[in-house]
Amino acid sequence: MSGSKVISNFSKEVSTALSKALETKGKELDERETTLNEKEAQLKVREDYLDNIFSNHFEKNQRVSVQVGNCNFETTFDVLLSHSNSYFHVFEWTKEKKLTDAPSKIFIPRDSQTFHFVLEYLTYGKLFSQINDPGLLKMLKCDAQFYGLPELGKKVQKLINKEYEKKTQEKAKLEFAQFPLYLKTTCSSSVSNGGIL
Repeated sequence: MSGSKVISNFSKEVSTALSKALETKGKELDERETTLNEKEAQLKVREDYLDNIFSNHFEKNQRVSVQVGNCNFETTFDVLLSHSNSYFHVFEWTKEKKLTDAPSKIFIPRDSQTFHFVLEYLTYGKLFSQINDPGLLKMLKCDAQFYGLPELGKKVQKLINKEYEKKTQEKAKLEFAQFPLYLKTTCSSSVSNGGIL
């Protein structure tokens, strides 16, 4: 077989393989797009459902008492329901569109210290408070997951990483600060031995 035929056959094989690969990838992308469209439609239905709850079944600023652990917090239903798919959307009175049947007090068996920050996040969509306690940050990360607030969890993880980085830098500085003392001690002892190592 001549060199030009080999190149021609190889070129055809590569072209065929590329066409099949592109066709397969095209089908995969179409399937992903279909799945994404279905999920967007489901999300739209859920958003419409929640809008219906807000507009038809209770006043947005209806007060509610939330007991977390042994502490009581006062807020409104619109704050509790401000993030879709959160913990507060699982109650029967939200599923049944009967917020008028909602209790005036909700008990949550979690730590009240972290709920302060959860409520801050639900109210403002941000954490303004400084949290320097690593244990509290870890608890808050767990509670962010419990309450169905993944964005809060991501923000807390960034704070945990920042705190870890800060502690690592402090440790490195401390070790570095002690290093010259070791050198001085070593140098002094070698000099006192007449310079013999």
